[in-house]
Amino acid sequence: MLPFDASWAPDLWGRLNNTVRANAYAAQASAADLANVRLTLQAELAVDYYELRSQDALKRLFDETVAAYRDSLDITRVQFQAGIASDEAVAQAETQLEVTEAQGTNLEIARAQFEHAIAVLLGQPASTFSLPAETTGVTPARDSRRGARAAPRAAPGRGERRAPDGPSQCADRHRDRGVFSKRHPDGRAGFESTSFLDWLTWPSRFWSAGPALAQTLFDAGLRRATLEQYQASFNQAVASYRGTVLTAFQQVEDNLAALRILAREIQQQG
Repeated sequence: MLPFDASWAPDLWGRLNNTVRANAYAAQASAADLANVRLTLQAELAVDYYELRSQDALKRLFDETVAAYRDSLDITRVQFQAGIASDEAVAQAETQLEVTEAQGTNLEIARAQFEHAIAVLLGQPASTFSLPAETTGVTPARDSRRGARAAPRAAPGRGERRAPDGPSQCADRHRDRGVFSKRHPDGRAGFESTSFLDWLTWPSRFWSAGPALAQTLFDAGLRRATLEQYQASFNQAVASYRGTVLTAFQQVEDNLAALRILAREIQQQG
């Protein structure tokens, strides 16, 4: 004999229906929040990208200015050797060249910071990501179908790898294996009789032993939804931890880049 249990409760006042509707609206609100965050991050990525390219343009301008000042310094030195210019003019030309070189070098700090910010937005460590400098002017591309500017495509980092399977894929594989089944050994023993006087006599004894299996046949997707809920919570915790680590890497790389560039700037000014 196989036991079978079933239960049902009438929803007289619509409490369950209202709960389902409220959860559906909450899910729609969460999807809207996700879309808003994604749009905000894409906008921030575009802003950082064009700020980085503006630093490249300024660096090209300073490089051209440095080349012009270097030629001017050479001319001033020749004039000084010919007795046309004074040593003061040579010193001024040298100072002008060194200050401009230092200013051009200082631009690399802001560029490195924008590059590291782009790496974090793309979900990559700042130390393994790089964008080559633009040697020519950059013009925003325009989508011919809609007339809107196309979003910039950042170059992949040097250490980019394919992400491994997440916890959702692992959970799907385990779900197919029946992780919700409950199997355990079962045994029973005792006395039975139609008369209570014979309950403790030896012929009235009985015993049974064997395995037992318990499995819910229908739960309207409750356990699957619960599993997906815990998977989403786990993914959220992992994403939050990853974001914290990437931000820490970004701050470290910003400071290292600043130290490296400032040391070179000091040498140029010295």
